[in-house]
Amino acid sequence: MKRLKTPRAQSLHLAMLSVFSVLLALIPVVVSFDFGGHLAWTQYCSALAIVTLTVAFLALLAAGKMIGSRCLSGEESSSVRQRPSYALLYVVSAWVALLYCQTVPLSDNTVAWASAGSYDAYTHWLDAPLSITGPADRPSAPISIIVSQTRHAVAFFVMLLPLMWMAIELVRTRRLTQLILVAIAIGTSLHAIYGMACILFPAITGFTVGHGFGGFINRNNAALFMNLGLAASLGLALEHHAERCRGNFGPTSMTAIDWAADPKSWMVFGCVTLNLVGVMTSGSRGGVLAMALALLIAIGFRSRLRSFAVTLAMMVIPMTIAVIVVLTPNVGFNAIRRATDASSGNTIEHALSNARVNHWWDGLRASLEYLPLGSGLGTYGFAYLPFQDSGGELWFQHADNLWLEVFVEQGVIGLLFVVAIMLMIVNACRRLQSSQDESDQAMGTMGLYVLVVTAISQCLDFGLILSANAYLFAILASIVVTRSALVSSRNAQSGIGRTNTTRKPVADRSGEIAFVADQGVDQEHASRKFYKHFPFRLPDAAIKVVWGLVLAVLSLLSLPVLHSDAASESVAQRSLTEFDSIKLEIDQLRSSEDRIAAQVKKNPTAALLYQQCRTRFQIARLREIESLVAESELEFAEAYAATRRGKRTVPSLAPDIRDDYLAAVDSAVQLASLNPLSINARAELIYLHFAHGDEVATREMIDQLGRLQNRNPKQLIRLAEIAANHQEVPFVEFACRTASNLRIQTAPQAIDIALRCEGASLDQAVASSAPARRRAIAHALSLYDGISDAQSRDRSQQGTRDRLAEFMKQSLPLLQCDECQVRVEKASCLRLAGLVAIALGDTDIGLDRLQQSTRVAPENKAFLLDYILQLRQVGRSADAKVEASRGSELFPEDSRFQRLFELLRSIESERSVPQSRTEHDV
Repeated sequence: MKRLKTPRAQSLHLAMLSVFSVLLALIPVVVSFDFGGHLAWTQYCSALAIVTLTVAFLALLAAGKMIGSRCLSGEESSSVRQRPSYALLYVVSAWVALLYCQTVPLSDNTVAWASAGSYDAYTHWLDAPLSITGPADRPSAPISIIVSQTRHAVAFFVMLLPLMWMAIELVRTRRLTQLILVAIAIGTSLHAIYGMACILFPAITGFTVGHGFGGFINRNNAALFMNLGLAASLGLALEHHAERCRGNFGPTSMTAIDWAADPKSWMVFGCVTLNLVGVMTSGSRGGVLAMALALLIAIGFRSRLRSFAVTLAMMVIPMTIAVIVVLTPNVGFNAIRRATDASSGNTIEHALSNARVNHWWDGLRASLEYLPLGSGLGTYGFAYLPFQDSGGELWFQHADNLWLEVFVEQGVIGLLFVVAIMLMIVNACRRLQSSQDESDQAMGTMGLYVLVVTAISQCLDFGLILSANAYLFAILASIVVTRSALVSSRNAQSGIGRTNTTRKPVADRSGEIAFVADQGVDQEHASRKFYKHFPFRLPDAAIKVVWGLVLAVLSLLSLPVLHSDAASESVAQRSLTEFDSIKLEIDQLRSSEDRIAAQVKKNPTAALLYQQCRTRFQIARLREIESLVAESELEFAEAYAATRRGKRTVPSLAPDIRDDYLAAVDSAVQLASLNPLSINARAELIYLHFAHGDEVATREMIDQLGRLQNRNPKQLIRLAEIAANHQEVPFVEFACRTASNLRIQTAPQAIDIALRCEGASLDQAVASSAPARRRAIAHALSLYDGISDAQSRDRSQQGTRDRLAEFMKQSLPLLQCDECQVRVEKASCLRLAGLVAIALGDTDIGLDRLQQSTRVAPENKAFLLDYILQLRQVGRSADAKVEASRGSELFPEDSRFQRLFELLRSIESERSVPQSRTEHDV
């Protein structure tokens, strides 16, 4: 193509490239302020910006404005040719292609081979929900267990490709590379300022202190963003250091005073300071740990950077201290304070027992079930549910370990791609560090920091999947890999590495320093040798245009997916927000349902179908209440309570009302088809059992839901209540036992539910741990004492009393009072054992346990009072009087002991009077 020759055209072209560079860097910065790109609309808008920028950039290339222009290769000498490397782009493109294959329907045998867990989800787990609407041919299933989420994630992933392509093309010029890094560094610094301002001035910013920082919901995600900004700032600082120290043709010494006299130095180190302070004040302990290790590896281990490290410390540390002093005490070093706070449980023992660490074992078990190709991108939140066994009661939408999440969702293939990309970055850093140009070395150090901080922080987080962080990482990785490819290309074409070749620094027309081989080297021969393996190589211009066209087309094809998902999310969120305010207005509910139904036809999503099911259920409920002719407010409230989900007491259902409820059943079944492991779909179908009437499917789904939520005690108790209504004895015992094992406070509820289920063993319904048994026995004892002798004559009440007595008898050996570590806890246990023994008829043992409780905790009045009352009840008044006298001495301020003593003495006196008269008469 025709080359640009006029200086004016060159200047205009350079200005256009500068604008592209700034816009490219601003995309992740702008996205970061909107929850880091978490929302679907944010992802769509950012994708639209990327597509627009790609098309404009492609038009610039196709018009010949860039090809052959000196503006793009101003750092090169005329004798050295540099070509960008698309290796990283090729690898990521292949990765995206394989991820797309997870959404393609395949035969059952293929899915079973590729992912046994996915096959099980589409067969065993889905059979019960689908059977409610009648037998139907199950369509071919893909590898992904939630195709809609994987399709959305792949569409987002596609947007990284044009972003990387533009970065690869732009960073061939040093000044454009610097411009990109400057925009990133300033942008992340502004976000750090915004985050600290949100904490300092919550009334102005509307920020509520929680787990987030700045525009991010999660503090760890924010720390990764600012760590990547810190990497760009360090790259700029090192490159600026190289430029100032280079002199004419070699490095020279430079003092901190020289740095302080340079305005650009203040800008660079201001960005370093703000990003560093931002990470520390974000409250992310993992972010601070990753930053410290990355700085140590990237800078501390390089002897040639020791002088730079000293200069960095001399300028950054005072600035950091000054900022922290201003922010204290409202912000301060939040991450360090959380790390050193003993109340946060920052011990090794606590870390090993942390719910996050325990959950990783669940994730690892799940990953083995989905080998070799995973469960589908973006499906982790449901993929691990059938295999959880050791995690906490919280629902983990992400693994809080990105590498584990990749292993679960993408299998071995995903991990191989992650390792390949990391190795490419490591190799690129090695090449850049071996370069004679200190600017290349600066990029190598930046790349090493990016790699280390990402690898470490993502062991405790998932922030790289957010749009802002993913975009930023893609740009920085492209810069590092491309710059290293340019170094290798320049070395190969210049004869670097040959024994008869030396390198001399020269200045080209643009004024930038470049290294070229000694003039004795045959440049044409070196070039032919380098390219001899590519006899049919396309021209550089053709490669750029072809790749640009392909990526532009892929991006345009992905836009409708992101747009429809954003629209569905918006409709679902609006319905969720307004539901509580309109749930008694049937006309508004119908309007909301029409809006949801219209969007479901376009793009059904899990959130949308769930809201449709809830809305349809509420419409049917209000229609049923109208049919009951509830005239007064009291009658309406009673009818509304009688039609509650899961606690329905209305005996019959009119046919037309049943049809309305069956519409909600259809939405729930469709939700289950979309997500075979959906919790909401099964819950709604269980609640709607009165409408569809499928008892077998309901019992199967109760069991499935118990497996999916077997770490959530609250939900297990709720499921046990429903199962008790269906007399599901095995599940009631399992759910109650698991819930009381997870949370001992649920042990009394477990007793109540098991009593409602005939045939359920109370012993099997409560965890065997001593703390759970103590709570359960205390509740059982209160129920046992509450059944009077008159009530016990009733056969059902007598059966309940017998079951409670049998449970207490079985549980007494499990109390393990001697193993209690706390004195009060041991005394309470002995008291409980004594009361139970007395209730079961073992009076001597019971009184002995009560006496022991008073000796273990002599300061406790209640224990002594219980002992005195039980002594009196069994007729041992003399012993009771002695203990009452002792109580009066121990607790003179408590008049109850004195009154008991006087009462017992009077009773004893009344008994002794007749005995004395008889002796006198005789």
